[in-house]
Amino acid sequence: MTSRLLAAAAVLALPFAPVLADAFLRLSDGRVLEGLGVRRDGDVYLLEVPGDTVVPVPVSLVTEVGIRATGDESTAPPTGLTLDQPRVLAGVAVEPTTPDQQLAAFGKPAEFQRDVATSTLGPTYWHPDPDQHNFAPSTWAKAPIDSEWHPTSAFDPNKNVLAGGASTWQKGVVDSSWTPTDGFAASKK
Repeated sequence: MTSRLLAAAAVLALPFAPVLADAFLRLSDGRVLEGLGVRRDGDVYLLEVPGDTVVPVPVSLVTEVGIRATGDESTAPPTGLTLDQPRVLAGVAVEPTTPDQQLAAFGKPAEFQRDVATSTLGPTYWHPDPDQHNFAPSTWAKAPIDSEWHPTSAFDPNKNVLAGGASTWQKGVVDSSWTPTDGFAASKK
């Protein structure tokens, strides 16, 4: 069955071999079948050839499936991502606005309105030294209780300070000594 399909595919593909193909199937015996398109349907590749004909080829006979570019690539519309400078893909080229043109939309920078009355009075009393311009100095009142804590060391080099927490052994209330005995001694007699 597969040999008949292969023979039919080869016979149908021979007249169309010189045509520039979009897709091809490389068979396990080295032959190449070319067509306009290829798709997989279950365990069969369906190779489309000119004349609205579809050639089924079993997957087990195919070692490579490929798609070739056809025609002049420069006339083809751009697709996908390219490593290139910015370019117009569709429509008329539009020059971007410059930063000066964009900022001109805001108008002149904001300015504060001048005072109605002009004054020559300047702050001659203000000095950068804080001791000279401190009108109401804040002072801290002495607290009625001394809130400072001065810890004293509990370590006495002449005394064992850890004696109160020392572990001591005492005799248990119940005698916990155990001597094993042979439980099967009675059955051995």
